[in-house]
Amino acid sequence: MWFGTIAGLNRYDGFKFNVFRHKFNDTTSINNNEIVGIIEGPGHKLWIKTKLGLNIYDPLTEKFTSDLTSVINNAAVPSARIANIFKINENNYVLVNPELGIYLYNSVTKSAEHYYNKRNHPESISSDPVSSIISSSQNCIWIVHTNGLLEQFNTTTKQVVYRKEIVSNPEEKNLQYTAYLDRENGLWIFSSGGDHGVYFFDTSKLLLKHFDKESEEGRLNSNIINS
Repeated sequence: MWFGTIAGLNRYDGFKFNVFRHKFNDTTSINNNEIVGIIEGPGHKLWIKTKLGLNIYDPLTEKFTSDLTSVINNAAVPSARIANIFKINENNYVLVNPELGIYLYNSVTKSAEHYYNKRNHPESISSDPVSSIISSSQNCIWIVHTNGLLEQFNTTTKQVVYRKEIVSNPEEKNLQYTAYLDRENGLWIFSSGGDHGVYFFDTSKLLLKHFDKESEEGRLNSNIINS
């Protein structure tokens, strides 16, 4: 079991904790102690996101590297700008570039397809940076942008098939959003640490609800959502 804290990466083996921290002048240690995210990446290696960027942890050597080219050097992906990774299924991942869109990466073929905003092509993804991605079915993913725009992208047709503006408040634009899919395929979207409550999107009925301290239906005791 892995835990990310503000003071290092913790691994619990059932008996004790082993803590991985940044070591000065050791390039094989994690690049920062403040852990933002933990994702299982290609080759069963862990991709650890800190406030300084991504690290790849090799369980065989117990070493870290922030050189992403070791994994995606043959896929024509500009690794220096990869800001996040999302696992879609066993062999497929989405790599996020803040300026250049997304890359659908296949760990078997070691190839990637690039998708970005194309002017006058409404079926292409939004130009705003991607904040979160959730796999909803065998051939569709939900994309949440930092401006609060929600898109459903069909990975077979390579097109956006649905688009919904989740937030309209200017204060909620340009935030980092987190999304979770529940067992009934409902999307829960929030900005971690933000004072904006949580949004619920019913993917089957395409209905949006917002919950906060003032909601008539299902009030929260605080508008600040962390997880």
